Amino acid sequence: MQRALSTAVLAAALGALAHACERPSFPPPAVQAPKITFESTGYDFGAVDRATKVTHRFGFRNSGGLGLKLDNVRASCSCAATASTAAAIPPGASGAVEVTCDTANTFGPQNKTVTVYSNDPAQPVSTLTLSGRGRAEAAADPPRVYAGHLGRGQTALNDVRILGDVASAGRVETSGKSVEATLDDTPKGRRLRIAIKNDAPLGAFAEIATLPTGSPRHPLLAVPITGVVDGNVVVSPAQVNFGVATVSEQVSRAIGVQNRGQRPLRILAVRLRPAIGTAVVSPLATGQGFRITVTLDAGLRPGRISAALEVDTDDPEQGRIELPCLGRALEKS
Repeated sequence: MQRALSTAVLAAALGALAHACERPSFPPPAVQAPKITFESTGYDFGAVDRATKVTHRFGFRNSGGLGLKLDNVRASCSCAATASTAAAIPPGASGAVEVTCDTANTFGPQNKTVTVYSNDPAQPVSTLTLSGRGRAEAAADPPRVYAGHLGRGQTALNDVRILGDVASAGRVETSGKSVEATLDDTPKGRRLRIAIKNDAPLGAFAEIATLPTGSPRHPLLAVPITGVVDGNVVVSPAQVNFGVATVSEQVSRAIGVQNRGQRPLRILAVRLRPAIGTAVVSPLATGQGFRITVTLDAGLRPGRISAALEVDTDDPEQGRIELPCLGRALEKS
C-alpha cells in the first residue's frame, strides 16, 4: 500500500511539472489604429509685403499601425491647401499638407487656419495655423466696401480707414457713374468717404475708387465698392421667397413698398407672371407706404417655383418694378 501511494505521488508530481513547462497562451497583440503626427502644427511667416504669396508645407507621419487616409483639407479665407497624396499612407510613411495664402488684401497681424480631417480615431480633426504680419505701404481697412442700399445724394454709413503713404486729402478717382469718393483727414486718421452721385443710375453698381500712393511698387491703391442705388420707390425685401410648401398649401408673403419722394405715389397694378397666385395691395400711409400680400394658389404642380411679381407705379423713373418669386412645391405628404 505504501508503494502504491508513492507511485501516485510521483505521478502527480510529474503531471505538475509537465503543466508548468507548457508554453503560456496569450491573446494576439492588437493592431494599432492609424495615427497622424505632425512635425509642427504652427508656422510663423514673419512680416511680408502686401501681395506676397506665403507657402508652407506641414509634414506629418503615420505613427499608427494601419493605413492613414486624409478625408478632407479645408483652408480659411484667402488660403488654399492641398494634401501631398490622395492614397492611404502606410504605417511609418510620411506626407504633407501644403498651404498657400495670398496677402493681396491683407495687412497687419494675420492668423490663418487649415483644418485636416483624417481616419485617425483618436484625432479625427487636426488644426494647422499660419501667423504673421502683412506690411503695407498703403492699405484700406476694410479692403473692399459693400455700401448697401443708398438713395441719390446719400453718403454711406461705413467709411474706409486709409493707412500708410497716400496722397493728400481731396477728390478720389472712381471708375463708374454711381459713386463719388473723397479723402478726408480726421482726428482718427485719414478716411475715405463714399457717396452716391445725384445723377447715378438706379440699380446695382460695382466700381473702384483709386488713390495715388507714394510707393514705387504699388503707386495706386484700389478699393472696390459695391452696392445698390435706390430710387424714390423702395421695395423690401428684394425678392419673394416662399420656401418649401406642399402643393395643397396657400402660402402668403408680405412685401413693403416705401415712397421716399416728395410727391404721393400710386400703385396702379400688381400681378404674378406666370399667374400662379394673387397679389393684393394694402395702403399703410396715403401715397407713402404700401403692403403687398402675395399668395400662391393651391394645387400647383410639384417642382421649383419661379415667377415674377410686377408692380406698376406712377413714378416717372420706376414705372414698373419686378421682384423674383422663388420656392419649391412638394407633393402632399
